[in-house]
Amino acid sequence: MTGDYDAASGEFAWKRASYQHGPAWLSEVSKGFRADVLKADREGRGRVKVGEVNDYRGFLRAVALRFHDHDGRAYSQLVRY
Repeated sequence: MTGDYDAASGEFAWKRASYQHGPAWLSEVSKGFRADVLKADREGRGRVKVGEVNDYRGFLRAVALRFHDHDGRAYSQLVRY
């Protein structure tokens, strides 16, 4: 799950989320990695890269935070539990 504030109303809401399909910063802060998503090419002779997903070897149970300071610099933190 991911939490998000609506900029207009200021209301908070939970949304379904996926580590695998999450943003790239998530694999960076968790010490995971980005893995290529491949599919067969049209001729069926090989594979072509169609995207990337987050991947992690092992079990990950944590809360990931991403925020920006008043100058716009982004910070990420992972709190394992």
